[in-house]
Amino acid sequence: MKYPRIFEPIKLGNVYFKNRLFASPTGHHEMTPDCFPDPEVVGYYEVKAKGGVASVCVGDCIVHSRTGQSHVKQIHLDDPLVVPQLTAVAAAISRHGCVAAAELSHGGRYSHVPELVGGEIESPPFLRDGAGITYGPVADVSPSGHPILEMPEDVIYEIIEAFGRGAARARLCGFTMVTIHGGHGWMLAQFMSDKVNKRGDSWGGSFENRMRLPLAVV
Repeated sequence: MKYPRIFEPIKLGNVYFKNRLFASPTGHHEMTPDCFPDPEVVGYYEVKAKGGVASVCVGDCIVHSRTGQSHVKQIHLDDPLVVPQLTAVAAAISRHGCVAAAELSHGGRYSHVPELVGGEIESPPFLRDGAGITYGPVADVSPSGHPILEMPEDVIYEIIEAFGRGAARARLCGFTMVTIHGGHGWMLAQFMSDKVNKRGDSWGGSFENRMRLPLAVV
């Protein structure tokens, strides 16, 4: 075998994994109008856990819904009402000897909060009382014509804290691990990119400055 130890257990920190196979983060669109996981979603992740991998990750959990939602159906980690349903997901994964993980995410310049709140797409009640703003590393205009504002420093710090609170809520719900979404062009990838992040302050420009936000989130 090319990878002879792939089916052997491994311990990382205090966490035991029964092998070295981790299921990639995936989302699920069959959720309630409030973006809560329903029984079908719970069953979906449980079937993945039954498959024998060491960890199953619930993908695209938004940490700052007011600015970070990129799709209609995403789990809002900053909504306290999601705790019972998300706890059911973690329990369904864990009861098969599988480590439950949650992926923490923010859409950045590709967040569609203005469209969602404005009613062009049906938005969950959790978002309907907010104006909805799209922030990116620098100011721009979205393909749908909505303005993208340069993320001010106070919002940067607010979102950094939101990642921490999201991790704490995931732990409260029974998740043993979190992953931080730093790819696919979402917010952290935008700040790391020298093609996108042309800021002139301490959060952009040089490699060190472009890495400042993702490292602060970690």
